[in-house]
Amino acid sequence: MKNTSISGFPQVNPTYLTSRSEKYRNIYLVSTRDAGYLASKKQIIDSKRAKRTTDYVPGEVTALQNISGDIEHVVRNSFFSSEAYRIVEYEVRIEGKYLKLYHELDGVRVENDGSITLVEIKATSNINTLKALNQLNRSADILRTKYKKLNLVVINVDMASLTEQSDILTGPVLNQDTYKVTDDGVGYYSFVLSPDDIRQLSTGNEYFKHYVFEEACVEAMLCATQRRIKNQEKFQRKIAQMEAKENEPSEFAILLQASIAQSNLKHRLAIIA
Repeated sequence: MKNTSISGFPQVNPTYLTSRSEKYRNIYLVSTRDAGYLASKKQIIDSKRAKRTTDYVPGEVTALQNISGDIEHVVRNSFFSSEAYRIVEYEVRIEGKYLKLYHELDGVRVENDGSITLVEIKATSNINTLKALNQLNRSADILRTKYKKLNLVVINVDMASLTEQSDILTGPVLNQDTYKVTDDGVGYYSFVLSPDDIRQLSTGNEYFKHYVFEEACVEAMLCATQRRIKNQEKFQRKIAQMEAKENEPSEFAILLQASIAQSNLKHRLAIIA
């Protein structure tokens, strides 16, 4: 059954229509076990497999890729406390016709003030909040046609961090201290967890692949180190280019030298004549 009115989810008055209402319709939050969602997911996977060439060779799966799903699960359930209904089912108008699609959120939660919080979880060695926000904005654009107030939350897990366990493991608190605004004026709440936080959150979880997690941490620190070296080399090259440019004669100096040389040549020719 589709969850058209989850407890605590404020519904927008049906008479409140915007241009978005024309683009999207029949918006629901459904479970990850929803039959329609699972069928759509299978169809996408089958379509990708069908497009593979006969000489297709799958790329190597890194430890971080292998453990990212486990990390997301731990953060979603042990830190964020997400609702079960986190799949956005909707119909979008394309070339005059409506097409049913699904979009998965990493987490959805109802706050005490009745607002809905949408979360994106990223485990990486190179934090990119804007990428996470772009994914959140896609869902937010759809859900704003049905719900009054949305909170966007980005939870980054800095896999290369050596920071010890933080004091926010009781859960993300949405307040002025955690509120950020992008250069484009998009407001969101930001949280950063360390590997030590994940170790604490996953304690007692027999399904969490702890050995793969530790391998991913080493892998992330190596990537971060390599990235710092490359950035340092790039910076040094830029400094060298600036210094070389400063030592180069200006265009005016070059023209002046050419003019003097030409004048000297004319003077010598005049003497010879």
